[in-house]
Amino acid sequence: MRINIVAIGCSRSIEALRIIGADVHLVKKDELEEDYRKAEVVDAILRSRMVIIEDDIYVIIKDLLRHVLEKIREPPLIVVVPDLGEKRTTRLEELHKLISKAVGVELKWKK
Repeated sequence: MRINIVAIGCSRSIEALRIIGADVHLVKKDELEEDYRKAEVVDAILRSRMVIIEDDIYVIIKDLLRHVLEKIREPPLIVVVPDLGEKRTTRLEELHKLISKAVGVELKWKK
């Protein structure tokens, strides 16, 4: 069985994922100001089983994506990756806050 993988990002480094058979979508951040362009990205996500998305793009579409994914029975696996120069992602920070809230203590970042 072949898994449909989509890679979405704004840097050329995301194109390297073609080697594993990913359908690569290069998107410019300023293009995502248009609602129809956000809808195209979300549509590409919904047609896949696994998505590798750069953090910059995820930040822009996360609210729309969350709203849409709540309504589907089997949402795709979404992996948020940092840009080349970054060490953290927005998703990692969101998870840090959620876990800190769950345990009732602000957890420390280990650098």
